[in-house]
Amino acid sequence: MVHLLNRPAAEPGACATQMSPRAQLTRSVLVQAVMSLGQWSMMVACQTDAVYKLHAGGWFVAALTAVAGAPMLASRLLGRLADAVGPRPVGLVATLAASLAAAAGALTASGPASLLILLGAVSVARAAAQACADALPSWLPARPKPAQSSVWIGMAQGAPIVVGPSLAAALTVGLGIRAAFAAWAVIALLGTIVLLGTPTSRPEGTGPVAPLHVRRDPALRRAVLVLTLTLLSYGVLEPMQPLYLSQVAHAPAGWLAFNDALFGALVVAAGILLARRPCLVTSQVAMTCGVLGVAGGEVLVVATHSVVVSAAGNALFGAWVALLAPATRVRLLHVVPAVQHGQILGTQRSITALASLACLGIGPLTAVTGPQIPVLAAAALLACTAYAALPARSASNHTLDR
Repeated sequence: MVHLLNRPAAEPGACATQMSPRAQLTRSVLVQAVMSLGQWSMMVACQTDAVYKLHAGGWFVAALTAVAGAPMLASRLLGRLADAVGPRPVGLVATLAASLAAAAGALTASGPASLLILLGAVSVARAAAQACADALPSWLPARPKPAQSSVWIGMAQGAPIVVGPSLAAALTVGLGIRAAFAAWAVIALLGTIVLLGTPTSRPEGTGPVAPLHVRRDPALRRAVLVLTLTLLSYGVLEPMQPLYLSQVAHAPAGWLAFNDALFGALVVAAGILLARRPCLVTSQVAMTCGVLGVAGGEVLVVATHSVVVSAAGNALFGAWVALLAPATRVRLLHVVPAVQHGQILGTQRSITALASLACLGIGPLTAVTGPQIPVLAAAALLACTAYAALPARSASNHTLDR
């Protein structure tokens, strides 16, 4: 069954021989966009329901973030599974499971406890589907360059934020959280349909997939260190921003979705520029510039009581994330063999989950510090990694695939 699902490019009459490289990459980008749309939409929907309907405090918002991120702790194992049997069969099973879990939420969601349980169930399936989406470009028969695929994957992750959170917030405020779960059930099913028509073939190295050892490679170790601190700052900002908007800026319920849409729009706009100039992504200073830009954007998001300044911070945040995300991905893929790409990208997702879990201890602190102090402290810590990002970018070979 796995062999049938991973149709090789050289098989006579197979879809891979008929599909152009651009069409293959487009399908991979669509799968990533579907997963990103579901991730952001469900997160914003649950946060909106918790803050504006359930009137929950910081601890519950942090708990929602942790529940959504906890299944990603297994991403490294899921990535290894995708490396071993292929991302296509893993993705087909996972997207179907996510659709069924979301359908259950559309029928039964009510109250804080059920919200946590249902979000957790959806997130488990989404973690496996995300491992598929991350590894899929390396399994395309056309073998797109890491810089090319990373820029488009970055845009696929940012583009859904333009409309997804706004629709999720509108559905939640107008029709309730069950409508948001129903929408995610349809979106996950769309991912299944796209995967059915996506050809895959195993990358170079057909032997058993060996475990990935991050500590043995200094260049990889430094890149993962910078990645960890970057994602920690993301994990702090994510649950604190809705609290900042409601408690400090006193913004209306739809402003969080507007900020997320602005963030996504800048990710896409900057991504279009980077797609035309991939040398910016492969530059040795790309990670350093991205780290400093992201830290500055995070500071602006919460530094004042003005929603306009906060929106400007989100725009700056999105523009620099558009550079930092593909630059980091290129760096990771450059130092790891193609047959282990699922594992290293799964490691990245696992670090994201750890950052989300760290926010469990931050939620109760907001009663004393408010939502601004944790974000400003995390941004300052991130800025301190800018120097470490420079040697991490140039530690290995000077020439990266463009």
